[in-house]
Amino acid sequence: MTKNLHTAKLFPYILDAPINIQRKFYNFHGEESLNKFYNEYGNSSFMGFLFYDNKVLCYNIEIYSSVDETSRYLDITKLFNSFLKEYNIFHLCYLFHRALFKYYRENCLTEKVLPYVRYQNDKNLKPKFIYAIQKHRGRHRLFTESRRGENNAEWYRIILRALAKDSACIELRQYLNQRPCLFRTVYQTLPKVNTVSYESKPSKNIRQQIEQRKRHHKRNIFQRRRFRRSNTNFK
Repeated sequence: MTKNLHTAKLFPYILDAPINIQRKFYNFHGEESLNKFYNEYGNSSFMGFLFYDNKVLCYNIEIYSSVDETSRYLDITKLFNSFLKEYNIFHLCYLFHRALFKYYRENCLTEKVLPYVRYQNDKNLKPKFIYAIQKHRGRHRLFTESRRGENNAEWYRIILRALAKDSACIELRQYLNQRPCLFRTVYQTLPKVNTVSYESKPSKNIRQQIEQRKRHHKRNIFQRRRFRRSNTNFK
């Protein structure tokens, strides 16, 4: 079996990580094994990224072919490996996830409009195609390709631009050689990871947020009404 170099680098950090971080790691251990931390050289997934045969794939972003039924995960291996010279692998997964998580919803949108993209020349689908695509302003184009890899350069630009704006990039660069004990030091000061949390907010806090939004919108309505009444151009 081929040794997975990414899993080997990530494994020590996962063993030392808090429970909420370990939940984001999967080692493809199989149903017969209850220990998902037994193989430090196998394929694995963590925080939205699939480390498979020494490739780094984003499994929340699928790239679809616009001419047939094939699809593939977004491959960011080259860019990811280049940043491994500046960051340890845990921090790099953290930064890449922050750069890409907002595109996960766009990917779901693309999956819904794919029939109209692939069969747009069908006369029966023509009106539906125009409405389904135009109302989303062509946001599907980043996730579709007529030839393999034609959007890779654009994805690299998106990631690099997001990393350049992330204030955590500068802070985390100094921890390249930090041992796995970083979870008891620097991890506590990092911005919150943008991902699904296992800790839910109390219902009281949610109700308070709803009431605040209602008061805010109500105040805006009153302000607009006063403006219209005082402005003769609207009378």
